Amino acid sequence: MTEPPLLDVRDLTIPLPGGGDRVNGVEGVGFIVRAGRTTCLIGESGSGKSLTAQAVLGLLPQRFDRPTGEILFDGQNLLALDNSVLRRIRGARIGMIFQEPMTALNPLQRVGRQVDEVLRVHGRMSAPARRQRVLSILREVNLDAERVIGRYPHELSGGQRQRVMIAMALVMEPRLLIADEPTTALDVTTQAQILRLIAKLQERHGTGVLFITHDFGVVAQIADEIAVMNRGHVVEAGPVETILSTPREDYTKALLAAVPRGEVRPAVVRTGPVLLQAESLAKVYGPRRVFFGKANPTVALKDVSLDLRAGEILGIVGESGSGKSTAARCISRLIDPDGGRVLLAGEDFGALRGDGLRLARQQMQMVFQDPYSSLNPRRRVGDILMQGPLNFCVPRDQAEARARDLLQLVGLDQSAFDRFPGAFSGGQRQRICIARALMPEPRLLIADEAVSALDVSVQAQILTLLRSIRDRLGLAVLFITHDLRVAAELCDRLIVMKDGGIVDQGSCAEVLLHSTVPYTRALIDAIPGARLRGVA
Repeated sequence: MTEPPLLDVRDLTIPLPGGGDRVNGVEGVGFIVRAGRTTCLIGESGSGKSLTAQAVLGLLPQRFDRPTGEILFDGQNLLALDNSVLRRIRGARIGMIFQEPMTALNPLQRVGRQVDEVLRVHGRMSAPARRQRVLSILREVNLDAERVIGRYPHELSGGQRQRVMIAMALVMEPRLLIADEPTTALDVTTQAQILRLIAKLQERHGTGVLFITHDFGVVAQIADEIAVMNRGHVVEAGPVETILSTPREDYTKALLAAVPRGEVRPAVVRTGPVLLQAESLAKVYGPRRVFFGKANPTVALKDVSLDLRAGEILGIVGESGSGKSTAARCISRLIDPDGGRVLLAGEDFGALRGDGLRLARQQMQMVFQDPYSSLNPRRRVGDILMQGPLNFCVPRDQAEARARDLLQLVGLDQSAFDRFPGAFSGGQRQRICIARALMPEPRLLIADEAVSALDVSVQAQILTLLRSIRDRLGLAVLFITHDLRVAAELCDRLIVMKDGGIVDQGSCAEVLLHSTVPYTRALIDAIPGARLRGVA
């Protein structure tokens, strides 16, 4: 007799507050997750994937009406349980990895204490035993446990924060793991390690996994079953081999067609003037106080030099914590380097003050990694987009017209103009951030993991948009990413960073197809479900 599923979602419907163009965020959704198996939910941003995951644990925002249907976990209907019972299940029997770690982690508590809290609430271990378990799980997610345990979330990179979230979800070894885009912010080597860790948990405890992702490479590697969602409905479901090889629905076919193929195009030599130069940048953090004594200083950047020409897209790749984002922040003067200098169009950017600095900042715009924390939740999207141009005395009607045009360019409906950031999914918020960065018509765009939170169809649209803007305006782009497939398709040149320094650089073909640097080869070999190849 076939064992009943661990999770059985039946006819789930979640009404949307306020209606809009859709009455229900999720309607009639059904799928199963079996013990020791992985079901992947895939679909575009806003399709209802995260709403479905939140409903399983009763974590929908209070503004939502109660869902209808059934969510059976080990035979229990979770929708019929009160919060006191659900609290005993959350974290212990069902773990969840949230999409945005910066908003899910408590900014006022050290990460070690936050992981320890799960053990204190749901376990019966002594304090020393809990500490050893916290250190162990932090090591398993590829973190420097002794250093990280005493830090606050803001002191970690985006990928490191995501690994802390994964540690919190796995520390109790739950029966069901709900993973909402858990590897989106992770480099390929750490992603591979996390997927192996989840597979080990499945093998050891028969853990069922509901894995929400837009990365078809990951889907091909880990999924047993796939459910494809579009506008709140499951439009196609079945075994992974069937869905990926012979999809039935046009929507599924379109998603698969948009997947980056990792095709490395021949190098194009850009002859425009040098717009950006960074010379011997260095940055050191610390020392930091931890539980006992002082931690050693952290070298975030050491002797980083680069140049970028008008019309060129320069990619920076490397593992989480390699210094990619720190380099971007030093270049944009969001933080001050401890050594070196930055030249913008031949002018010392670090020496500018007053009006000169304001005008230079207009020419250099940045798209941040975390779209939620970089948008003001109390301002409407239209006001957020128009703020920059209005500060430079652009007439309001012109600013509004450009904002509406850019919303359309990044794939958002015109109704987004009058809504607040909280009304959008993570991927939709990232599109708003990209539109905001393009509002002042900059000469240089710094994109820090700008497409990592986007589904493949919107990701392809944004990459096409960046290419077209580059070609039309001669825009220079400093593109930071952990996805080597995206870098292969977009960038002219690549820089590979490790431990704060540059270990490899050259054209995409030189780095991705012919590099002999062991670290670069390790990054390439860890790409899930794909291999890079050159095209004519």
